[in-house]
Amino acid sequence: MSAAITDLVHQIERGVLQPTRERMNELLKPVNRPWRQYLTAKSDRLSHFGHRMSLFLQTLVLRCILSGEQEHCLAVPDEEEFHVKKILTQYAVCALAVALMVPLAQAQPAGIQAAFGKDAGTLSDKFTGLARVMSGKYDWKPGQGVRSVGDVFNLIVRENGVLVGVLSGTPNTGASPVPITDPEKMPEALKSSYANLQKVITGLSDSDLQTTVKLFGRDWTKEDAIMHVLEDQHEHLGQSIAYARSNGVVPPWSK
Repeated sequence: MSAAITDLVHQIERGVLQPTRERMNELLKPVNRPWRQYLTAKSDRLSHFGHRMSLFLQTLVLRCILSGEQEHCLAVPDEEEFHVKKILTQYAVCALAVALMVPLAQAQPAGIQAAFGKDAGTLSDKFTGLARVMSGKYDWKPGQGVRSVGDVFNLIVRENGVLVGVLSGTPNTGASPVPITDPEKMPEALKSSYANLQKVITGLSDSDLQTTVKLFGRDWTKEDAIMHVLEDQHEHLGQSIAYARSNGVVPPWSK
């Protein structure tokens, strides 16, 4: 049984197999009956969710079963009751993991596109918050030859616009937009630029991510271009936080 489940786990991890009720029944015959009934009853539902998160859940359950069954096989008769209780506890933990994680699998899109989109959302919230609390200090800079508070915010808006154009196949070849100086407009400009970026990123397919594009005079895959810009913006976020602290302003998420 262990070899059969191990093979099934490997096939699930490679994404070449979705367990069916019949296949699960056949492979799990040697498994304790209550757990076998639970798993096979849920197999169709798990398979329906499809793709990475459901594969993770199915693999998690099967690995728990495999681990528990191996311990059971190694147990000596005098310790059998202890090991059976331990195995049943492992099964209960696996069942709880499935119960908790399945709603999450339904609610969240899978893939690196979702991860990039979430990161962009985090940056949006923090830059927008800083733009609000730094109102009236947009001209401040730590010294000559470096960007001011407002310069950094405008850079982020421009970068997002450039990246959206590159990813969507409509690069902006016109003049740079007029810098925003109004503290009332800056938070919305930042929020809107990130919303557009998130929409484009989450709309990309896996094959789209490997398409080559030109950005900042270099060739990148779309995936690498997104990663490069987001990493750069995290550095500018640190810069903006330092600017705020230098002016005695506490970032809103730290209050």
